[in-house]
Amino acid sequence: MAPEDMDMDKVSDKVDECKEIAGVWSFKGCPDTDGDGIKDSEDSCPTEAGLAEFQGCPDKDGDKIPDRNDECPDLAGIAAFRGCPDTDGDSIIDPKDDCPNEAGLQAFNGCPDKDGDGIKDSEDACPDAAGPLANQGCPDSDNDGIFDFVDNCPTEFGPKENNGCPWPDTDKDGLIDKDDECPYLAGPLKNKGCPFQDTDGDGILDKDDDCPTVKGVIENKGCPKIEQEAQEILNTAFENLEFNTGNAIIKEVSYSSLNDLAALLVKKSEWNLQIAGHTDNVGDAQKNLVLSKQRAEAVKTYLVSKGVDAKRLNTLFFGETQPIATNDTAEGRQKNRRVEMTVIFK
Repeated sequence: MAPEDMDMDKVSDKVDECKEIAGVWSFKGCPDTDGDGIKDSEDSCPTEAGLAEFQGCPDKDGDKIPDRNDECPDLAGIAAFRGCPDTDGDSIIDPKDDCPNEAGLQAFNGCPDKDGDGIKDSEDACPDAAGPLANQGCPDSDNDGIFDFVDNCPTEFGPKENNGCPWPDTDKDGLIDKDDECPYLAGPLKNKGCPFQDTDGDGILDKDDDCPTVKGVIENKGCPKIEQEAQEILNTAFENLEFNTGNAIIKEVSYSSLNDLAALLVKKSEWNLQIAGHTDNVGDAQKNLVLSKQRAEAVKTYLVSKGVDAKRLNTLFFGETQPIATNDTAEGRQKNRRVEMTVIFK
């Protein structure tokens, strides 16, 4: 005669401790519904497989905080934040932190404001220098409408056309440089500030000579003729110059041609180089001006690192104000995103 088995769990009633509920032999006929090796009567989470250390409840993210007490059961965290992570340590848990990898402020949902000007860094054109909201977070110490970062004279009021500096009269002839066709040589007003002379004796009057103290040729506006080989090095450096999108990091593909340019400048010690940064008109005009300065300065920094005297390199920046092609096409915008390099003879 077969032994009695009321709950049909193949454990005879004689040894079944849970005669009316089907179970398993390992627990003398009592159930382990979730199969986690902990019988239901001792399992705080009988329908979810879990761990013995948590009385049968699960800890999916393995952070030693059982899921039932874990506000972030799928992300390993710490007890101080009820099982949620705070990667950047700013006391704002990652799921509620818009910048989980950068320590920030509660007011900006965990994003930083490094300069403390009340504008979060992602919306601050000058995140490292405090400035008002009206200036997109950039300072303008002299209140000339030109932010300090792109103002060559940040403590002196000056026009935008002169990069924030007052117009000088370098040659002291009574004409400010912007109206003086020979700003480095004193001359009469009737001759637009230029002397009636040919200082370098190259047959080109100083007023028509872009290099009045260095002999040159008329086809190069009085400046020395640049040899074809040297011109090709200049052209290649310009054509091959590329930056990572949206920043001033020079791509490695540009290094070779810049190295050739640096070697040429070291050899041609009588040359100076003017480096002018330009952008297209996509995005904010002020940020474009900042970017054009950063890129011009990045080229200068690279050339200096290759042995060129920094005093021989002059940087200018114009943002989107001097396009050489239409900004209405991708091809035109690419042409406008450029750093021009011009030889200046001593």
